[in-house]
Amino acid sequence: MYLNEGAYFTFTTPISISSIYNDLMQQNQVIKTPCVSICKYNKANYCIGCKRHSSEITGWINYSDAVRQAIMQDLKDRDIDV
Repeated sequence: MYLNEGAYFTFTTPISISSIYNDLMQQNQVIKTPCVSICKYNKANYCIGCKRHSSEITGWINYSDAVRQAIMQDLKDRDIDV
């Protein structure tokens, strides 16, 4: 599909940006996302589906496993206003 050559990618076949993103997400994610595909936000910018704040959702791909695990643990008891 593509070859990583340092900071550059060489595409060997036509490919969409979303498929590259999905591939990178799979490689980078040991702890799966808590997303349940109900992406609606309350007034405080918390998703009513997974209970993550919008900043946690956008930062998820860059978080370490330790940070992801801490968020996952916090979500168990997180109470958000719907």
